Amino acid sequence: DLPQRGRWERQWESNRYWLILERAKQAQASQQWAQASTVYRQVIGLDGNRPEAWLGLGDCELARHQHGAAEQAYLRALNIAPKNERARLRLFALYRDQDPERALALLSLGGSAALQQQGARLRADLLERDAAALEQSGYRAQALNKRHAALALTPEDPWRRYRTAVAMAAASDTTAASVLLQSALAANPQDSDLRYATALYLSGQGALSRARRVLAEVPPQRRSSQMAQLDSRLARRELMAEARARHDHGEVAAAEHLLIPLLPDDSVALTLAGWAAGRGDRSQAEHYYREI
Repeated sequence: DLPQRGRWERQWESNRYWLILERAKQAQASQQWAQASTVYRQVIGLDGNRPEAWLGLGDCELARHQHGAAEQAYLRALNIAPKNERARLRLFALYRDQDPERALALLSLGGSAALQQQGARLRADLLERDAAALEQSGYRAQALNKRHAALALTPEDPWRRYRTAVAMAAASDTTAASVLLQSALAANPQDSDLRYATALYLSGQGALSRARRVLAEVPPQRRSSQMAQLDSRLARRELMAEARARHDHGEVAAAEHLLIPLLPDDSVALTLAGWAAGRGDRSQAEHYYREI
């Protein structure tokens, strides 16, 4: 029976295809990239009109740093299945650093919300790159416009918001810069990166107490190590500032009493040595200089 025989042969070929594909996947899972690539090519030899083997081959070639071969495999998969998200994501990642415009061109063909979001981040990165170049050339107003455009594409990015605020402060718009961060923090109080970025910005503007208040809204046990370290640095800067203010007002003993617990510390020792030398106490000055 020829029709029956044909059905059995087709079934056999199909079973063989999936068995060899499974072997390729197992080799890939074991990170045997060269072997997996060879087996994927065998699968493609049986049926090159399905995307699975092309995608697997692309992943293996990428792992072997064979970017050209990986690109060709992903393109074949995308040609077979134009809506295949995995192929589009892999190509986007491949092009992102080498040819950003080509990566963005993929988005014109559609893609999931996750892929479109990656595209928005890439566009924002390119805008920030342009902004940095403009700033170096002295075109700060144009650079700031690009930073605002980048932030509009990715408003959830706390560090892009931070860099925009720093640029605004450099343009003497410190009030709006502060609002840019603190209004976002008010809307997203659980965003620890945004909180840290806000405190870091305020500390850079010399608003030490405000920066510490931002950090203090998070209980110490829930603070990230970065937050704890920043708070420690700010507390030290506040103490140093208070000590200098007291010394300037003639409260020498009180000023030194604030700083001595911070020893050993080169900056503190140098300050104390300078104060001692200024009042003619050479012995005490030498004592502190030896701490450095």
